[in-house]
This record gives sequence, structure tokens and C-alpha cells, in this order.
Amino acid sequence: MNYLWFLFIAFLVPIPSYASTVTWKCNTESDMKQYIVEYTADSGVTYKEQANVPHPKPCVKSVVYTDTLPATPGKEMYRVFAVNTSNEKSVASVSAPLAPPPPVASIGTIAAITVTNITDSTATVSYQEPGDGLGGIVQSNIRYSLGAMAWGSAINTTCFAGVCQLSGLPADSIISVMGIGYITQATGGSKFGAFSPITTFKTAKAVVVVPPPPPPVPTITLQQALRESIQTCLNKSMVLRSCLTLLNTAIGKVTE
Repeated sequence: MNYLWFLFIAFLVPIPSYASTVTWKCNTESDMKQYIVEYTADSGVTYKEQANVPHPKPCVKSVVYTDTLPATPGKEMYRVFAVNTSNEKSVASVSAPLAPPPPVASIGTIAAITVTNITDSTATVSYQEPGDGLGGIVQSNIRYSLGAMAWGSAINTTCFAGVCQLSGLPADSIISVMGIGYITQATGGSKFGAFSPITTFKTAKAVVVVPPPPPPVPTITLQQALRESIQTCLNKSMVLRSCLTLLNTAIGKVTE
């Protein structure tokens, strides 16, 4: 007999905690009883029985066996035998090697933070965005504190492509800046890397704007006011009342 006309291992991949999942196509013959899963740790030199898996009824989908023992990709392989109700054992399936686990993202550290363009109320923060170890870039959270760094109460910044613009800073003050990279996980929550070193800087002193002095008031003496008023009256042949009004106004402008 050869029940493996209908039997093959579809895939073999690691699952969490380095366990392995072996999947094969269900045998549709009516006298099927079970499957025997064998395992080799020496690239197929020797095998040992790992599990007996009952034949599912009805046989409508693939059969799955999960091996919870730790395994090393490249050396471990599995093969499967079909067994009927008369305990007749088929020839072995083709051995399937354990595939290497998928790469796991590792969050890099923000190596250094640079602060430039410092004024009495603004500054520019620059940093190299950390990688995820897989060729991608992780998200970053940059915060600053007035005085010593206190991450829990520090102020979040808005950054783009490794540059953050700080504004509304107090003049002549020490500012501390620190950052951390993180990945938002599909299962919820975030996975964080290590904190960057703390960078401190001091804002400039406030610029005091001194208004320009008022223009000097011209000096007008009483003699000058009288002379100019009388001369105006004569030149314009003004009546006495108008001359007196003009004279009174001129006397009011006398400064000494």
C-alpha cells in the first residue's frame, strides 16, 4: 500500500516560542486510522517518532501537528506516515525542513540629539531616526523639560524626518531634551527601545527693545514769540482782535 499518494507536507514553519507547526493534506481513503510524525535533528541521518495524530473525520481539511520542543532551523526535519485500521504503515512523506523563524524587528537607539538655531524662545532639535533592524524606520518620541529631564512630565514635540521645532521657550533658561524609538504592535500597545542620551542647552537672554528718544522740543523765548506775532499781524494787516489772539497763542508756546 502507499497512502502517501494523497499525503504531503504542505509547509513547516516556526511559531512563537520556537515551536514548529507541521501541516499535511488529509488522506481521503475510508480506512485511514492515524498519522505518525517523525523527527530528525541530524539532517535526516536518524529519525524518531514524535507523535501519533488521529485521522480527522470527516476528512475535509489539512491535518496539523504542533511540536512545542525548541528547534534549530536547518537541521531539524519532519516526515509523516499514514496508518490504516489494519495498522499498515505507508511509505514516508518527503522530509520537510524546518524553516528559519521570520526576522524580528529590533528597535535602535537615538544615538544623539543636536540643538541649533537657539533664540530666547525657540530652538531646532535634530536627530537620526532609529531603524528597526529590518531596513525600516521606527517611530520616535522626542520630549523636553525645563531644567533637569523628567520624562513623565516632559513636553512632547512635533517632529518630521528627524527635525523638531521648539517654540514658546522661556528666555535665559536651561532646557533638557531626550528621545526614544518605538514600534506600534499589531496586537496593541507599543514596544520601546532605549532612551537617547540627554542633551541640554540654554536659551538666549530676552532682547529688550529700547524705544528711540522723542525729538527735541524747539526752544522759544518770550521775545521771539512777541516779535514773530507782531510781524505776522503787520504782514497780514490783521485786525486788533485777531492780532491779540495770535499773540496769546504764541505766548503759550514759550519754553523759556
